[in-house]
Amino acid sequence: QIYEIQGKEELAFENYSEVLKSNPGYELFFHADLNKSGVKKMETDEDIKKASKYYRRLLSEEKNWEFRDKIYYEMALFEIKRGTYPNALNYLGESVQVSTSNPVQKAYSYLKMGEIYHDRYKDYEKAAAYYDSTMQVMPPDTKNYENVKKTAENLKVFVKHLTTVKEQDRLLELKEMPEE
Repeated sequence: QIYEIQGKEELAFENYSEVLKSNPGYELFFHADLNKSGVKKMETDEDIKKASKYYRRLLSEEKNWEFRDKIYYEMALFEIKRGTYPNALNYLGESVQVSTSNPVQKAYSYLKMGEIYHDRYKDYEKAAAYYDSTMQVMPPDTKNYENVKKTAENLKVFVKHLTTVKEQDRLLELKEMPEE
């Protein structure tokens, strides 16, 4: 996981493979296998098809029922890597919908949606709403809680001012219209 965080995906892939060879318990096996799929190189259309099939298989297996939120989240990250942000947003929405017992995963799904709307689409109103949702469910002891909280507060203030500017612009346009 450390290699993955550092962007050293090949080393992460090798180490996830080592974990899988060690015959771990199912939960560790599941997460290592899922994380391994997230760092695997996607160089051809065939690689992409295999990855999509892999995620669909995971979702269909009853033993993974409690991990559906994580599977959808990983599917979203896969779509982000491919540059298909609408698909990523759909999968993140699915992750939020099925997440009932994992507030941290739900928070990260909301957060990723907020980041996409903020960074990719520059839709600050939607970004603020998703950051607000993140703060509603994110436990205070989560790793990046304070940074997320600060961003959520800043977006809230920014959107308030943005709304004021839009309203003023609308009123100025209305003023310039002919009386009839």
